[in-house]
Parts: sequence; structure tokens; C-alpha cells
Amino acid sequence: METNNNVNQDIIAALSNISERKLYEEALTNIAEGVSATVGDKFFISLAEHLARVLSANYAYIATTIKDKPNHVKTLSLIADGNIIENIEVNLDDTPCETILEKNICTYPSGVQKKFPKALMMAKMHVEGYAGKLLYSSSQGNLGLMAVMYRKPIQNVAMVESMLRIFASRAAAELERELSEEARRESEGKWRIITENSPDIILVIDHDYKILFLNRTISGTKESVIGNSIFEFVSEKSRKVMKECFDRVFKTGKPDEYETDYLTTDGKIISFNARVGPITHSGKVETLIISSTDISERKQMLNMLHIQRDISIALSGSIEQKEALSIILDAAMSFDGMDCGGIYLYDSSSEMLDLIVSKDLSDNFLNNASHYENNSDNIRLILAGNPMYIEYKDLPI
Repeated sequence: METNNNVNQDIIAALSNISERKLYEEALTNIAEGVSATVGDKFFISLAEHLARVLSANYAYIATTIKDKPNHVKTLSLIADGNIIENIEVNLDDTPCETILEKNICTYPSGVQKKFPKALMMAKMHVEGYAGKLLYSSSQGNLGLMAVMYRKPIQNVAMVESMLRIFASRAAAELERELSEEARRESEGKWRIITENSPDIILVIDHDYKILFLNRTISGTKESVIGNSIFEFVSEKSRKVMKECFDRVFKTGKPDEYETDYLTTDGKIISFNARVGPITHSGKVETLIISSTDISERKQMLNMLHIQRDISIALSGSIEQKEALSIILDAAMSFDGMDCGGIYLYDSSSEMLDLIVSKDLSDNFLNNASHYENNSDNIRLILAGNPMYIEYKDLPI
């Protein structure tokens, strides 16, 4: 080259083909911008559309494996000549897709129909070239596959395979997320069925002892209970035992249990055996699950057996009638949770009724209801053999 000063100079120029690099950049841009804002079905449709456009493929699809149906997949998105096609289920036997599950990635640049004559669908689609990539997760294994198909031979195999690897990585990540979400929903559904049909009362509490979950209540609504401290619904006596148990489980991470009594709004006492277990996250106890079983009937039966034993032992000795009746009265009051009571004896000869033993009855009651003559209403009721239930304030004394 000659300059204005008539001086010869040499220029060296280096030219490189950057089309491949630009294709990579376009692929990454398509993944980042074209599908980043979508999830679920729309994500896979968008990804397949971008894959077909970047690789100039006639067909592109993303498919997932079908549980309990080996060698079958169902498409999540299927693009044909730029159009979205209805998803289908595919048997991979005797198709190029089958080899993907074994080889991770495979490409047939041309002659697909001759190599796989039983792949009738590809024949109808006039497929000549095929390239596919396995969708894989380290935690869940084979998730499905991604592929592109051409009516003409594939020209740049290396480029197509490289693009498939890029797109497949993103597709596998989204598919893994969806499967994990589906598993979570399924697990929650099973948990809900179990808890809703459990005879136990099941709760979840946090470190502040606040109720986060409750399958059912003894009284009131779940909404009125959730969010409040569990100690608001138990007696002062039970709180210490419960708190000590909760603190042990939070500290050690080991299951524990306790027994407590619950007083209902109508004054009924219900006894519970509660098993407490840790719910951990990243090795740390975050919450506790409490399963409480109503043991009132069991405790009542056990108490009755103890009472029967004590009565048998007491009556087996030589004791007077009044002492024996006093033992029976104590047993009856203990069994039924009564705070006062008495036993009358009926004299068949005089047809009169007399209070023989009593416990904690008021002076007014003792003065007015310790003896009944043979012509009284109480005598007639007793002779009729029917029990009578009446409030103290309504007694005619």
C-alpha cells in the first residue's frame, strides 16, 4: 500500500467466522429473555419455540417420562413449523428417541426413516434428520427428553448438539422444579387426608408455642385457635408439664410425651396422652408436631378396676355395715367425679328411707333430707325402681 508520502506500508487483516458465537449468544439470550418470565406449560412451549427458531428446525419438542409406563413419554410442548401442536403420548420403542435414554445425547444427521422404519409418525412427518438430548436430574434421575427434527439433513451436528445441551439444562431445571412441587402437593394432600380423618387431635406449634396447624378442635373453630398459644387452652396445672416436654424436644430433637386434662366449656374433663415429635429443617428443630389421643375412657376403666380392687380388699375383712357403705360411697364418688354424696337404706318392714352414710353434704340437706316416711314421694319413686335426676336447687327441702 502506498501513502500520500509515497511510502509503502503492509496491512495484515485477520478474519474469523463469528456466526457460531453469535448463535450461542442468541441461544443464551432466548433462554434468558424469552422464557425467564414463564413457568409451567407456558415455559416449555416458549422454550420449544425458541429452540426451533435458533436451530431452524421444522419440529421441536420437550417430553417427560410417564410413571409406571417404561419407555413412554408425554410431550410438554410440541412445535411444528412454528405452530403449537396438541401434546401426545409416545412409545419410544424402535425410535431414535429410545437411544437418548441410553446415550444421553444422540444425533442422526440423515436417513432417520431408513434406520427406524417402525417409527411411523416420523415417516408421516417426513423427518430426515433427528437430534435429541436427555433431561436429567441428579436427585430424580431421568426426567424426559428434548429433541429437534428436520425434513432435510442436519448440516452442523456439533452446533445442534451444543445448543441442545444449553436448552436441555434449563428445561431439566424447570421440570425438576415442577416435579418437586407436584410431589409437595401430593404429600400435602396425603397429610391432609390423614390428619382430617385421624381420631387424634394433631397440632403443630412453633418456638413461641403458638399453634400453626390444627386438624380439629374440641370446641370452637380452628380459626379461633390457630395463631394463639397452646397454653391458652389448658389448665394452669398442665402448662408446666407441657412446657417442660416441649422444651426438651426442641433442645434434644427426640420425641417425648405427656398426659394432661382438658376442661371443656360444659365442664367435662377429657384426659389426653400427647406424643410430641420434632419437625426439623437443615438439622434444626423448627416446629413440633403434637398428636393427642383421648384416653378418658381408658383412664375411667382403669380407675374402675382400681376401685373394684380396693372395694374387694376392704370388704373381704370383717367390717361393719356403715363402714362398708362408706367405702362404696367413696368409690362411687371417685369414679363419677362427684364432690358430695350419700347412701340411703330402705327398711322394708317400716317402709322408711334413712341416710346411713354421707360425704360433704350441706347441713341444710342433712337436716331436711336424711329421713323419709313411708308415705313420701321419694319412697314411691324408689319402690318404682326408676332413677331420678334433679338439681339440688330444685329439691323440695
